[in-house]
Amino acid sequence: MYLFLRPPPAASGGCPGGMVLIEDAELQMGSDADAETPSDETPRHGVTVKAFCLDVTEVTVKAYSDCEACERPRRTVESEGLTPNGRAFWSQFCNGPEAPDHPINCVDWYQAKAYCAASGKRLPTEAEWELAARGNDAWTYPWGDSPPSGERLNACGPECSGMLTERLEKVGKGPWPRMYNDGDAAPATAPVGRSPAGRSPAGVLDLAGNVWEWTESHYCPYDRDDCDDSRRVLRGGGWDTVESQYVRSAHRRPSASTARGWSIGFRCAKAP
Repeated sequence: MYLFLRPPPAASGGCPGGMVLIEDAELQMGSDADAETPSDETPRHGVTVKAFCLDVTEVTVKAYSDCEACERPRRTVESEGLTPNGRAFWSQFCNGPEAPDHPINCVDWYQAKAYCAASGKRLPTEAEWELAARGNDAWTYPWGDSPPSGERLNACGPECSGMLTERLEKVGKGPWPRMYNDGDAAPATAPVGRSPAGRSPAGVLDLAGNVWEWTESHYCPYDRDDCDDSRRVLRGGGWDTVESQYVRSAHRRPSASTARGWSIGFRCAKAP
């Protein structure tokens, strides 16, 4: 049982249980340009986002397995540039029935989209995702501007760093660094919703860390009206993320739609 700093959000505004209403807003999306800001986050610009419902947590292994219409997870990773040995190593972190309350991972964009559709939902756009994560206050992280810690998210702390370093050294690799020094009790993924101190202004959990999350959006520059990039945008960072810049609410990561990553999952959205 975990102590919530605020009560978990109840269904409201036409959203079903397990979802929270994100109100209409004019989001200041992205980041101002400076020497440290990735160019794909610029320019900061206004985006009108209509009200929508968003899952409070990432989709779990159990929820995905209960979807009879969904393709079964393969429990193998697929990522551009991975060697056969790398594929075998990282596939050991694909979640299965032994972790029912952990986020489903190792699913590609098409599988994520199909699950949401079968549930009467859809994937969120990256503008919707960013609004849910930072609100109208343009916080750096879902919980505010304080640096990441093991209390606020499940990224790579001592448990993750120690476990990956030990396993990588057995195959002649490593060490694996860490993002923070305080423990989060999770060497890999954690049960969804386990870090209430990282709750976003809207009451959404795990928008930073645990697993990167698929969005509906193509990876397009903000200052272009047309784009033929077939890659999709991932948001939020994962359990193995070691640099804090990658769990910022404005950070964007492109990925092939067919990628099945050991630290990639998703959550769903819908109209209220």
